[in-house]
Amino acid sequence: MAEWKRKKIPGHTHEKDRAAELGFALDTLRKWRRQGKGQAYAVVGREIFYIDADEPRWLASLKVTPPRSTKAA
Repeated sequence: MAEWKRKKIPGHTHEKDRAAELGFALDTLRKWRRQGKGQAYAVVGREIFYIDADEPRWLASLKVTPPRSTKAA
């Protein structure tokens, strides 16, 4: 779909724009959706829009806390 034809929905970001923002391939986001791993989204017609308000929650869910070292410095 041409950039100028892409729908704008307040509070939502088109899947192509979200992929570009995150620096991921569009196929990666689509794979995550199929696996149920990705961010919350809405389907409008045949297009996918990620819900902007869900992004902080989703990013927080990816947090990894490394184990603390047991060695004394």
